[in-house]
Amino acid sequence: MDNIIRLHIDLRDQIYRHGDYHAFRISDPKPRQIHKASVRDRLLHHAVHRLLYPLFDKIFISDSFSCRLDKGTHAALNRFRDLARKTGRNHTRTVWVLKCDIRKFFANVDQTILLKQLFKRIPDDDIRRLLVEIVRSFNSGRSGVGIPLGNLTSQLFANIYLNELDQFVKQSLRFPNYIRYADDFVFLSPYRNELLAILPIVSDYLQSDLCLTMHPAKIILKTFASGVDFLGWTHFSDHRVLRKTTEWRMLKRVAEHHSRAIIRSYLGLLSHGNAIKLSKTVNNTITL
Repeated sequence: MDNIIRLHIDLRDQIYRHGDYHAFRISDPKPRQIHKASVRDRLLHHAVHRLLYPLFDKIFISDSFSCRLDKGTHAALNRFRDLARKTGRNHTRTVWVLKCDIRKFFANVDQTILLKQLFKRIPDDDIRRLLVEIVRSFNSGRSGVGIPLGNLTSQLFANIYLNELDQFVKQSLRFPNYIRYADDFVFLSPYRNELLAILPIVSDYLQSDLCLTMHPAKIILKTFASGVDFLGWTHFSDHRVLRKTTEWRMLKRVAEHHSRAIIRSYLGLLSHGNAIKLSKTVNNTITL
């Protein structure tokens, strides 16, 4: 309680300063650098998120699915399937999918651009000063660049930042069949050339307006029927299966930890795709 009161006084007197971060690495499965704020700062992040989320969520497009209420991974998977059916007229014509990824997105967010986006909808000077303190509390090695993987506010800031891309695709390009989850996004079309034409336009927009670049090795253009890897699953015209690397990682963990909670969580995951045989394999480990 003493700490909460002290935080309140610092905020009231406008002398609050964000503390340092504790950095560590995780593999999930690829290596990521996490920056963890102090409990005091995380408490403030939650308060700021609670204030800002309803203000900004209402301006996001419906096909943005990351870190939003009533959205999430499973909703994105189902929307991807439904858009493929719509684009392919219920599997009567070929569907082409352009899948893109932004190179080191969190490390390359321009803080000045982000703050401008925040200030558009926040007129209050006190809240603005607080947001500047939070955003400027971190950099990825270059002054004024980057937001930390680890802050609750970073998830919302990412959606606010990339909402500019979403609006550009939907309003300026008027491209209907588009889904974004965090910094992964896909376009669907019956015409391969349409996707080839849109790629440099989107790439130029990201670079000129958001100071971001696409990851060249992660730009994929292929037919839906040939299998498209998106959000941990490989999608086909009439079914989806768990990505092989995810399957191997899951089976390894299940073999190492005979935990009912872990097994049930994986069974819940597998229920969202075509994985009856794999579910039986995982389920059998409970009785071993």
